[in-house]
Amino acid sequence: MCADVVENGDDDFKIDRIAIIGAGAAGLAAATYISGEQQFSHIEVFEQRSSAGGTWNYSSAKRVPGLAVPKTTPDHNNETPSQPTSVDDDGFVSPLYRDLDTNIPHNLMNFSNKPFPEGSSLFPSRDVVTEYLHQYAESLKHMIHYNTQVRKITKINMGEKEFWNLDTENLKSHETGTSFFDAVVIANGHYSDVHIPDITGIKEFHQRYPEIISHSKYYEKPENFEDKKVIVVGFSASGLDISMQIAQSCRHPVLVSEKTPSLLDPSETGPNLRMMPTIEEFLVDKRAVRFSNGHVETDVDSVIFCTGYLYSFPFLESLRQSLTPDGSYVRHLYQHLFFIDDPTLAFVALPKRIVPFPVSESQSAYIARVWANRAKLPANPVMREWEASLVASCPEPSSLHDMKYPKDADYINKLHEICKATANGVNLIPPRWDEEACYYREHMAQIKSISRKLGHSRRLVKSLSELGFEYPVNQSKA
Repeated sequence: MCADVVENGDDDFKIDRIAIIGAGAAGLAAATYISGEQQFSHIEVFEQRSSAGGTWNYSSAKRVPGLAVPKTTPDHNNETPSQPTSVDDDGFVSPLYRDLDTNIPHNLMNFSNKPFPEGSSLFPSRDVVTEYLHQYAESLKHMIHYNTQVRKITKINMGEKEFWNLDTENLKSHETGTSFFDAVVIANGHYSDVHIPDITGIKEFHQRYPEIISHSKYYEKPENFEDKKVIVVGFSASGLDISMQIAQSCRHPVLVSEKTPSLLDPSETGPNLRMMPTIEEFLVDKRAVRFSNGHVETDVDSVIFCTGYLYSFPFLESLRQSLTPDGSYVRHLYQHLFFIDDPTLAFVALPKRIVPFPVSESQSAYIARVWANRAKLPANPVMREWEASLVASCPEPSSLHDMKYPKDADYINKLHEICKATANGVNLIPPRWDEEACYYREHMAQIKSISRKLGHSRRLVKSLSELGFEYPVNQSKA
């Protein structure tokens, strides 16, 4: 990581007005740390939903649009809300489902300055997280424009200075507006624009049976699959959880298709899941799929793709093709954050396989330090060299932003050290993971697995020690 304390120079940023796109967890972290820098006089947050929390705002009405199958490139248009079905509904579909719990213990997941409420389940339910984020946003509400969608962001010249021009629309009143900023943080998340791979026959199959193929974004509850023959494609966190939920209601077994053999303990999957290799072909006439091992499954009722999402920034019209033409990763960034060609544009929470709240804090603090000229970015060629090295090290583009442990811990702690060294006494300092936090992060999947086996009683578990996990140093002191 290249950043240090700097003296004022001709290449300093001259930033005072900052826009933040999105008031989910990442946007809230950005607003907290950028305002905490006490350097910028004007900060505005634009959120298209009616409340803070982003994807953590649950929508019980899973309105499925005209789903494109396959779906391998990002949308070029902003998401259009459906007609709300209640006063609490803003028309946007959330990827949350009814019985969702977090897959991260709350004492690792939380923002550093706000623990989850005392007595929370170790793995909080979705509604607890939503309320947690709503409370966190209370002190920031004077900055946030709700029901406001950013339609387009462009860089323009005004006199001797360049500004970011934001065109917005209020989704309730349909009033449009234009405003100008020195810098922009993109925190719109990456759990909206679905990815469904192109498999032989899938387009024709979907045209014949438009109700069969779906995506995990539109999953709501297991009762919707009663007595159905179901295939789940993908077995990451959502694929595992959805498969096990659906197995409560559907015709057994749930067929789970994945690229690589499962590393889970057989007791985790149980007799109601059958692990299968990748789907090679959809067979229209038989309402069937053929797997790569030659097995053909006929009379399929439902295929749910838990195959993730595309990076999508439809409002960055002039930069969209340069940044992410295929949605697999975001190009031309330094440290997954700063747009190398113009570092007054920054992105928060792009990394995957992370603990997102503390990562967003670390990134936001670093952005604030750089834009306040307390920390300095490397020269442009050095930043490009960093990105080229990262790309060369990744087996496939879609893994470029993967930060599976210990990468996420190293990243958090390096940013912590930079921000601590460049603080002036009043700035916020982002979290640092000590050995105990890293121990729990390393064993997080195992901890979740033990919790899941408890069934409904898992929500009674409040601490890691109740599941038999204790940091070894603590054990030695006992």
